[in-house]
Amino acid sequence: MDQTATATPTCPYCGTEAVGRFCSACGKELAEHSDSTRVMKDVLGVKTPPVKAITCTGYFALFRPALLSTRWWNGERRGLVSPVVMISTVTAIAGSIGAVLGHLYGTGAIAAGNDADLAQVQNLAPFLQGRFPRQFAAAAGDPVGFAQKFRQVGGWFAAFWPLLLILPGYLSLAPWKRIRSHCALIIACVETVFLTAVSAGFLFLRAIVPALEGNGLLTTLIWIGICVHGAAHIRHAVGSGWGYAISRPLIATLLFPFIIYGWMVEVLWVTMVSWPVLGG
Repeated sequence: MDQTATATPTCPYCGTEAVGRFCSACGKELAEHSDSTRVMKDVLGVKTPPVKAITCTGYFALFRPALLSTRWWNGERRGLVSPVVMISTVTAIAGSIGAVLGHLYGTGAIAAGNDADLAQVQNLAPFLQGRFPRQFAAAAGDPVGFAQKFRQVGGWFAAFWPLLLILPGYLSLAPWKRIRSHCALIIACVETVFLTAVSAGFLFLRAIVPALEGNGLLTTLIWIGICVHGAAHIRHAVGSGWGYAISRPLIATLLFPFIIYGWMVEVLWVTMVSWPVLGG
């Protein structure tokens, strides 16, 4: 009798008895390299996560963030997508909402109104003016052209926008050594998903209800809600007291302007470097 036909399959990565699509011990996809197409997708990093897994992960990020964080850093990924996939998905959805709203309600007036404000960006980094005197002089004489070029370069950096939201949360947690840097990064990723979702919702409300534009009370309430979500997340995931948990979102809020400033200086630097290439 052929004994190999009845042998129990094992995971090729850890040797555990294999049942279903994923290994119950290490969580690896058992059929990851079963054919050439899967091999190429793995090499190129191309994955097609199930919609159910994305939906489940998004629900956890919004309503059960501590559970999502602990599952992610413990390697319990069954039925979930990775932090990178989740952030990429939410960012793509938020960007799509912004594009649709811009098409429906128009962004021309808003863009024109901001040209003068963008021209003031030149003054944010006076230390660059000595390095690019010709470019800054040309930008000062053509503020609308500078605003367009600054937006164009900012669009190049758009893919890195989630990092601006991840970094404040990570820096408010990791340097204190209360939790591992890996865990701090995952908590920051989960909060970035929540923050991006809330921002997209606020953008939608602001587009359909113009009166909300510049509403300080609503903005404050949203900020408080984000901080409460982050504090509850940290408290349950880390097992800390409320004092530590509440202080982390507050520190992240204080760090955020500095990170945005660094990002804008970087965009300004690339704008000035590429000015002749862009036709300025």
